[in-house]
Amino acid sequence: MAGEKILGEPSEWEDHELNLLKDLFSDQSHLDSFHFTELHRTCLGISGKIFEEILAYTKRSAIDEVDVSGRTALSWAAQRGDSKAIGQLLDHGAIPNKPDISEKTRLHWSINANKLAWQDSHVASKKENSSFLETLVGFKADIETESDEGWRPLHRAAHKDCPVTLSQLLDKGADVHATDTKSRTALHLSLLRNCHKAITVLIEKDACGKSGKSELGHTVLHIAARYGDIETLALLESAAFGYIDTDERNNDRFTAMSDAEWRKDENEQWADLSLQPRDEDPAKWYAAFETLVDNIRKDQRKSSNEGECDDGGARGGLSHLDG
Repeated sequence: MAGEKILGEPSEWEDHELNLLKDLFSDQSHLDSFHFTELHRTCLGISGKIFEEILAYTKRSAIDEVDVSGRTALSWAAQRGDSKAIGQLLDHGAIPNKPDISEKTRLHWSINANKLAWQDSHVASKKENSSFLETLVGFKADIETESDEGWRPLHRAAHKDCPVTLSQLLDKGADVHATDTKSRTALHLSLLRNCHKAITVLIEKDACGKSGKSELGHTVLHIAARYGDIETLALLESAAFGYIDTDERNNDRFTAMSDAEWRKDENEQWADLSLQPRDEDPAKWYAAFETLVDNIRKDQRKSSNEGECDDGGARGGLSHLDG
């Protein structure tokens, strides 16, 4: 929804783009369609009144009143990355875990703010602003709450390539192997978009040790074969995969290697279907993927041999590793 992005993520737009879009979507009839309360309007800066004054006169029972999307003023403040308003609303009793109609909570929306703050050229350090998450978690925001897609804040941080937020969530106990409604983990989502910083964090947190398969039957290797760039493949070289069947077939009966071969041989068609730019050198990319798979197999054989030694000669192998 364009209006929601304009109001909730103003720093994502250039000034001239924002002014044009505001002209298109900020007319009174459009704003009325949101069913904003006065608290919403002042929080969003569209009422001309002072937020602190309106908040002071707002009854506790009205702090969490919602707009047409089921969103409170705190939800909008979180999306905008307004740490001052977030703190003030929480101090006045706003509920941090109240979901909107898409089951997103304030913590979900704050991930957007972290990403935008990191992108914003006006942020001198060009680092993620972790104060949003710290403030919300400090008021008992649930780090494992799920949206209607089954996305937890960890999934959103991985998909948005927010490494600092990702690390914080994991340090606070977020489940690195949690899956969404399509059985995708945070690692799967980061691979889909080649989110290199997020991939690095997830590898360090052993996300590859139990990566599982998506509802389409895609392993980490299938996703890397379909979407991974050279840098992503290099990062996966350092991962401890534990057990993963390199010959696993997805629901269409393709292995990761057969997907990689198709990508190499039909690179233009692959680029069109995957909505990605063509590989600069498909043969070089394929060689890197082949090396990745070969090295995983070597590590598995090594682990298998070590297992046999530990068991006094008993059969080890992949079935032993798989439990």
